[in-house]
Amino acid sequence: MLTMEMPIVGCRESQFRAGFAVCRVNENVEVRGASWLHRSCTPLVAEILRPRVVALVVAAVGAGQLLASSFHVGWPCPFLAITGLPCPGCGLTRSVLALMHGHAADSLRWHAFGPLLFAGLVTSLAAAAMPAMVRGPVLKAIAAVESKVPLGMVLLILFGIFWLARLSGLLPLPASPDWHIPLNPA
Repeated sequence: MLTMEMPIVGCRESQFRAGFAVCRVNENVEVRGASWLHRSCTPLVAEILRPRVVALVVAAVGAGQLLASSFHVGWPCPFLAITGLPCPGCGLTRSVLALMHGHAADSLRWHAFGPLLFAGLVTSLAAAAMPAMVRGPVLKAIAAVESKVPLGMVLLILFGIFWLARLSGLLPLPASPDWHIPLNPA
């Protein structure tokens, strides 16, 4: 029997074996290809954090953005300037800043993904600073989770749904004038 590995377009009979979708075209030909689920479970975060310098650059860029925003220094959103619509990440920086000031409820009102971004920045900084003996097992654990669960795909879909819910009015946009980050914690 001839077995080919390629993306599966369409077939009469298919099944899932050992991480691959196997499609029987006819009695002599089977086409084997990675399913969408298998392809979306590649360890992306672990690979980004593996080079220490990349993890440090990610953390530094995030810290720089947060520091600049703390002093109201920044640039206008190019997505908003071009389309007139708030971008999917509108409010993320303010969400992380609110969380850093201890205002979790305000953080979630600014953007639901703010706490995840904060966790990602902390993870990136920690990955850059960890000694090699600790860093290797941590990165292996992250890669193990990512290889079993399509985290990137799930987060991307949820991010898009969240943005569409904001645009449709189901969830408020962060530009609402009654939203604020309290300067003096209560």
